[in-house]
Amino acid sequence: QAISMSSPVGNADAMSALVTRAAQQLAQMSMGSVDAARVSRMALLTKMAARKNPALLKCRADSLLWSFLDAARCGLEWDGVEGALVPYGDEARFMPMYQGMIRLATSSGLVKKISAAVVYAGDEFAVYRGTEERIHHVPSFSASQKDADIIAVYAVAVLMNGEKQFSVMSREQIERVRASSKGRDRGPWVDWFPAMAAKSAVRQLWKFLGRRQ
Repeated sequence: QAISMSSPVGNADAMSALVTRAAQQLAQMSMGSVDAARVSRMALLTKMAARKNPALLKCRADSLLWSFLDAARCGLEWDGVEGALVPYGDEARFMPMYQGMIRLATSSGLVKKISAAVVYAGDEFAVYRGTEERIHHVPSFSASQKDADIIAVYAVAVLMNGEKQFSVMSREQIERVRASSKGRDRGPWVDWFPAMAAKSAVRQLWKFLGRRQ
């Protein structure tokens, strides 16, 4: 059955079929073939995403197709870990999660390792500046760890020469980033607030590392 690219995709099977269509386009663009096993995996992930978030079925088929192509360009998957498909009305977008951004950073050869963590109100946490900058963080696993209890987030990069760089964001700074997002009251900022907060710290650190190049 033909899919109208300007209409809502409608069902999970049609949405999954768009993955194959995207793979064919990529094959034509690269003048080669694509990994059939990976295409099958992404088709399955697409059906799972549709079941988890039925709002994706109301998105236009063309926006879903572009989302798949964006993910392929990044080399990431919409598995809820590396990235996710996010509906904005009738438009779908691929959004890298912070784990996906870390993967891109480490595979670029710029850094050896990047990690990120959220800080809850019950944690022991301190940031030391001056001549020897460092972070001290001892999580408390007995205290409440709800989204409302997050007070800060940070990301740490280990460069190829062993040097360490980090970024820290307060809850107020996180909320400012959220307020500037188109989907601040829905989607990832509601469903995956800790991950989005961590992504903000990774993005801030990535900008700093980019200025060092």
